[in-house]
Amino acid sequence: QQGQLVQEPLWDTFTVYKQQLANETFQKKMAARVAASGTGGTLIEYFQTFIPALEWLTQVIAERNPTHDMLKEMIKLYMANCKSTLVLNCILASFEPALVSDNALAMCELIKAADATAYPKYHLYVSLGAAMCAFPPPKETQLQIINDVWAEIAKIKSAREYTPIAAQFVRFLLKEFTFDEVRKLLRDIVKRVAPEKAYLELQPQLQRVVAHVLEECSTMADFGTVFAMEPFMKLLTYFDAETQTQNCKMVLDAFSKAQGTTADPVLVSSLMQVAKQLHDSVDSQSFDDERRQLAWLINAFVRKISFGNDYEEHLSFFVDCRASFANLDAVKDTLVLGVARLAMRVHAVVRGAHSKRTAAFAKACVAYCFITIPSIDSQILRLRLNLLCAQVALTCRLLPQMDGCIKEAIKLVPDILAADADADGAGRAAALGREESLVGLLSSLCSFL
Repeated sequence: QQGQLVQEPLWDTFTVYKQQLANETFQKKMAARVAASGTGGTLIEYFQTFIPALEWLTQVIAERNPTHDMLKEMIKLYMANCKSTLVLNCILASFEPALVSDNALAMCELIKAADATAYPKYHLYVSLGAAMCAFPPPKETQLQIINDVWAEIAKIKSAREYTPIAAQFVRFLLKEFTFDEVRKLLRDIVKRVAPEKAYLELQPQLQRVVAHVLEECSTMADFGTVFAMEPFMKLLTYFDAETQTQNCKMVLDAFSKAQGTTADPVLVSSLMQVAKQLHDSVDSQSFDDERRQLAWLINAFVRKISFGNDYEEHLSFFVDCRASFANLDAVKDTLVLGVARLAMRVHAVVRGAHSKRTAAFAKACVAYCFITIPSIDSQILRLRLNLLCAQVALTCRLLPQMDGCIKEAIKLVPDILAADADADGAGRAAALGREESLVGLLSSLCSFL
């Protein structure tokens, strides 16, 4: 009985829509009334005001009876009455994705035949795509569904209507097909949004495309394939400055979560440009939290690059990073630690018996650290890194370099004490923390000496 209380109003609504959509006089009258309201609305916007109430009715029925029989009954009544895209979209959005996806071929036919007077048809393809992503249809029907959908989508001239559909189906192709199909779709997206710079008005939709692609990149091989796609790289250039910064964050965040490391030159070069663009967005007005977040993302990128036993190539990469990320102390800290680790890896490989070539490489690593450390603002961090580099230099039997690092560390002590002596108020608590760190570092220094 409770079900009837919801079903009967819904069936009545179907009948009302049938009458309204078939009555041209009513449509003209409502269009004139909307125009006279001065809100700049349209007849479609008038019909869309009914969506919340209609969705509530369909959702209640779908939740109380989430079966194929109920979906079939609702579609039967829909076909017998209004055949409106507005009603069909509410049905697609209300039932479980599994039910919609299992009947995806039939839904494609229903969408083709639907009357789009009250609601744009592209919304239905977005809803269908969302259901297929949540619960993929059987493998044997997927290709036919894609072909049916794309035969209709190809007729859409508006980039504004095409892009939301493409963004949804990119995700489906990534889940169920190969990167070859994804490449074709990305190429079509780039072709559609390029004329008259339509992409400038479609930033959120295009950003969803990028996000969907990155979500499916779980390995370094996936990243290598994606960043070798010319249409994907072209798409990344279609964003304004603010959105590009957000995209760079998404790229590096997804890369940091991918499994393994990489030395792919194309991928390394592309991600270096992404990281540099993110670094260049930092200025004197950037908040500390923002700087920390960006430094974390760039550090994650740096740590994911590995050239195996090609230590010289890895050192060259660190040199490029130092030139590109000069404004973030946290990144320079990671670079110094990375180069010091590189020197120790070589030392372990030769088991302490350095040849002329490996000794020269270790000397180059210590020189990199010695040059980089003074550019760091934090005096405590500089002292800590100088002490570390002195230990590396001694391990590699580079005594002059060790002396230089120790002298630089000692020179920093009076500067730190002088700065802390002038601190007052809130700065005094930070000064006490630095003094505690300084005591620990001086103890390590004395032990080392």
